[in-house]
Amino acid sequence: MPSLSTQRLVVRALLSLPSSLLRLLSGGGVVYRGGRTLDPRLQFLAAGAARGPAMTTMSPEEARRANAQGLAALSGSPEPGVRTEPLSIPNEAGAIPARLYRSEGQDPTAPLMVFAHFGGGVIGDLETCDAFCGILARIARCPVLSVEYRLAPEHRFPAGLEDVLAAYRWGRDNAARFGAPAGRAAIGGDSMGGNFAAIIAQDLKRAGEAQPDLQLLIYPCTDVASETASMTTYAESFPLSRAMMDWFMGHYM
Repeated sequence: MPSLSTQRLVVRALLSLPSSLLRLLSGGGVVYRGGRTLDPRLQFLAAGAARGPAMTTMSPEEARRANAQGLAALSGSPEPGVRTEPLSIPNEAGAIPARLYRSEGQDPTAPLMVFAHFGGGVIGDLETCDAFCGILARIARCPVLSVEYRLAPEHRFPAGLEDVLAAYRWGRDNAARFGAPAGRAAIGGDSMGGNFAAIIAQDLKRAGEAQPDLQLLIYPCTDVASETASMTTYAESFPLSRAMMDWFMGHYM
């Protein structure tokens, strides 16, 4: 198998091809869903993914490995001017692995951002959002605390949520250690991480605690019960299909 650096070079070269050629390599034609046009790069990646086994046929362990391998090939170089530090957050259920990102141009008035990765509560780890957290730390000029919460089905709901809530409280209480205003923090995440962020803001309100400085909700999973139009229109869409949503929820709950 080619080295990871070689894989990244090949992927980068392929994704830089003209849109018409990417569509041709993907089987030809423009893909429309709900009046929208699928980006040709995503169309190319979707065609490649379709040649392999579907995630819904995998065990959680197999899906985690496949996700990690795919993301590694798509990831770029570390964000310039951003340093990272491994951390371990104390928690009653066991120490929570985390990673801190701080940019050279950090704004001392910017609150600490506690971030939870995507993955349906079943897949993902600190590497899943490594590139994004570096970009966020540099552009937002805030320290970012990425959390590796427990995953289902080994640890079903609400274990992962409880880990991120514990990490948020710890980050808020230790924010000054990382050059952020004391006692202040923001909460964010993408997909299931966005779900955690939204719920945590509600949990803090119910507990009578101060709200986060802000929520960063990136395509958050906020409704898994309603039969919405998007669940039908985009049921077969890449990279998240309805079958995959059902697979995630079947393991998560």
